[in-house]
Amino acid sequence: MAAGALASSTMNTAALSVFVGLSSATTTLVSQAHGAGDTLQAGLWLHRALFIHAAAALPLTVLLAWLTPLLRLVGQEPRLAADAGAYCALLLPGMWAWAALWALAPWLQAHGVVRPQLNAAIVVAIAHPCFLWLLVRVVGLGFYGAAVASSLSLLCTLLILTMTISKGGARMHLPLLRLRRASIARLDLFLRLGLPGVGMMSEWWASEIAILASGLLPSPTVAISSMSVYQSVNGVCFMLPLGASVAGATRIGAALGGGNGDAARLAAQVCIGLGCSFALACSLSLLAFRKPVACAFTSDEAVQAVVSNELLPPLALYVIADALQVCCGGVLQGCGLQRKGFPFVLAAYYLVGLPLGCALGFRADMGARGMVLGMLCGKLCHATAFVSLVLRTQWAVQLRDSAARVAGEQSLSSGTSAPPQANESVSPRPTKRFTSMFASGRHLNGKASYNGVSDLRDWNAEMEPAGESYP
Repeated sequence: MAAGALASSTMNTAALSVFVGLSSATTTLVSQAHGAGDTLQAGLWLHRALFIHAAAALPLTVLLAWLTPLLRLVGQEPRLAADAGAYCALLLPGMWAWAALWALAPWLQAHGVVRPQLNAAIVVAIAHPCFLWLLVRVVGLGFYGAAVASSLSLLCTLLILTMTISKGGARMHLPLLRLRRASIARLDLFLRLGLPGVGMMSEWWASEIAILASGLLPSPTVAISSMSVYQSVNGVCFMLPLGASVAGATRIGAALGGGNGDAARLAAQVCIGLGCSFALACSLSLLAFRKPVACAFTSDEAVQAVVSNELLPPLALYVIADALQVCCGGVLQGCGLQRKGFPFVLAAYYLVGLPLGCALGFRADMGARGMVLGMLCGKLCHATAFVSLVLRTQWAVQLRDSAARVAGEQSLSSGTSAPPQANESVSPRPTKRFTSMFASGRHLNGKASYNGVSDLRDWNAEMEPAGESYP
């Protein structure tokens, strides 16, 4: 279990978090384009996301293939490092599937399409236990079978999602465009949003680094296993606030793209309220059922004792702060403010959380509990900073910046003049869905929000380059 936890933590830190961070740019750009009614732009951003994710996956594959010597270099036990390296190598096919999924998922969400992902998740949830039983018990791969099963499940998810989109894309009003020269344009804008999004994932890195550091504590197997269970429980509690964050980012981006500042503000309020409500329910459940929760994740009595008595009580507070920061992070993503958020994330975990956790865990001899308490302090700093950023958001400015992004892409597609800068006033002429009334945050026609796609093809035909048409 320790080697698998170590390999999974390394994969999460070095690779999976990178694609999640890059996908924040897809959320911002596609949702704002969709809200503005520009299906051409929304389709092109998928091409760019897939291209950049693939480019990022190549060096990460090389890095993770050399995991065993890297772990030995930082002081891990040779046997543990070898097992973790072999386990990680079996996760690499799944990493490539993950890269593609995190380009497709925010693109679908921005269009309000969630059924294909739900269907794929249901199928894989049924298939994954079968993969585990077949590979671990029947084939006899042992704990390596879990890595192969994980990769197979991700590949199956990607296959199901791709087949569903290719067959039903027109029915779902998805802009499935052919590759064209514009498919690799404006990569700089994607990276200006995506790279700070990766920086915001440094919170995830800090959590995984804490697990790696716990391997250097006395009784490293118990420490790593306990921290792994802690992270698993945390991940379960994180899912509902994350869903609220994703929905909030999508709705905010669409509202800003459609020129409706009031709807964007309301979506932000609902997102934060829902996420914190979910987290409060999880927090109370953790306090009430500490022992059963620990037993559900491990049969090792030593690990159960550490988790239930030392780690879950601080986790009850952690999940509330975590929900607050992820929902506020969704608001920032919807606005395209990743660049403002990531410095606070770096400071919260690398100046507060990790140093304090290591001091408590090693110097104060508090073990895994000390690591958790240190990370809790970092999380509280993170949540406080993000709440401050959201409270200081100027929605009229966000409307103007969203208009600049969409107008700039339309100028590129139609071969007209260069896009306006984010700090310049934006004329309502480049797009029919924007008006000069950005200060009030309302449409000229008085509609509360943009909620249809039936008229988009005719409108976007004006913006599409000559000789190109929608599928």
